[in-house]
Amino acid sequence: MLVTIALLFSTPVQAGPCGANIDCAVEIAQITATEGAATTKTKPAVVSHRPATDAKMQRVYDRNAARVKDMGWLLRSYHKRDIQSFYANWQKNKARYERVAKQTGVPAELIAALHWRESTGSFSKYLHQGDPLGKPAVRVPSNIPVFHDWEKAAVHAINMKKTIRDRLSITQTTTDPVALATFAEYYNGLGYHYKGKPSPYVFSGTDQYTSGKYIRDRVYSSKVRDRQLGVMAMVQYLRAMEGRPWTAGGAAPSKPDLEGSYQSATSLRRGDEGQRVKSLQLQLQRLGFYDGKLDGDFGRGTQRAVKAFQDAQEISDDGVVGSGTQGKIDGALKDLAARDGSHGP
Repeated sequence: MLVTIALLFSTPVQAGPCGANIDCAVEIAQITATEGAATTKTKPAVVSHRPATDAKMQRVYDRNAARVKDMGWLLRSYHKRDIQSFYANWQKNKARYERVAKQTGVPAELIAALHWRESTGSFSKYLHQGDPLGKPAVRVPSNIPVFHDWEKAAVHAINMKKTIRDRLSITQTTTDPVALATFAEYYNGLGYHYKGKPSPYVFSGTDQYTSGKYIRDRVYSSKVRDRQLGVMAMVQYLRAMEGRPWTAGGAAPSKPDLEGSYQSATSLRRGDEGQRVKSLQLQLQRLGFYDGKLDGDFGRGTQRAVKAFQDAQEISDDGVVGSGTQGKIDGALKDLAARDGSHGP
């Protein structure tokens, strides 16, 4: 023990950068502590927007997650000018949407898309359902106060869905497209979910929706196509134009071709319309691969028929009818005609 004490006293003390200056030493200690805290700072926890306890909302969320994952553009001719007008409205009125976002905890881009869907961006109508401001509401929801100011009415409309917002853990800065799609579907109503159909309110303008619409309350028609843009198409376009990522850590979505013709001159694919598609359907019908309507609409049924034909021909089954696939179709039709002729009179 005595030896240890002697060694301690005999060891020379190393002079620090501050020498005997106590104030300096305290300052150095504070800087060191701050730097240490910075190096140990953890990254923000990743927020899960899938509802924790609501089983029905979990099902809605999961269906939308599958659709968003596979989603691509399907902008028909009447969508193209509309989506450009939507973006121009966003640029002009972004501050108004952000003010509502700040008061409601819902992202401004989602509010802008809901606004366009409900009233094509009119600031003289309720965000709730597009009825004129300053008059008692007629359409659902009609049990709302009379508002004369659009922003106050918009805050009221969004806050009517605050339970949905909270269960999806949505905040003003949320970017998760599945959470936004699910909020939008609840905002409009779950009629399409109960039918097992994608909601045009959410997905029109994407390849997740081709037809089917509630033409009035509780009356659904599978033959009617919703011509309005869906919320997801608008949000996706907005992010594409501003170069913002579609998902956390991902890239910005691709921009759609708004200048070219809707129907490709050299190939046919899902989303195309017109006489060439109708002719393709008729050809595939003759070959036994298509049993749907000859409506000139390259939807899921036509795509499945193309893929089935391609698989039978042992060529790439991408569902696109380019020159190679069309050549195979023409060849198969010639073979069919030859066989039919050999058995004829």
